[in-house]
Amino acid sequence: MGAWLFVGHLPLFRGPQPPHIAFGAMADKYGPLFSVWLGVYQTLVVSSSEVAKECFTTLDLRASSR
Repeated sequence: MGAWLFVGHLPLFRGPQPPHIAFGAMADKYGPLFSVWLGVYQTLVVSSSEVAKECFTTLDLRASSR
């Protein structure tokens, strides 16, 4: 899944389905933790409450420095 130069993965989120449905389909395909480019910014997407809890409790110092 390649990103475009300035728009990143934003073209994946246009279309008949809302963005939250597109993110849900990507989470089903790639797992609960994946990254996308939104414009020129790389963004980490966490779609599982267990993974989010681990990021903000166990790994909070590592996550907050990025």
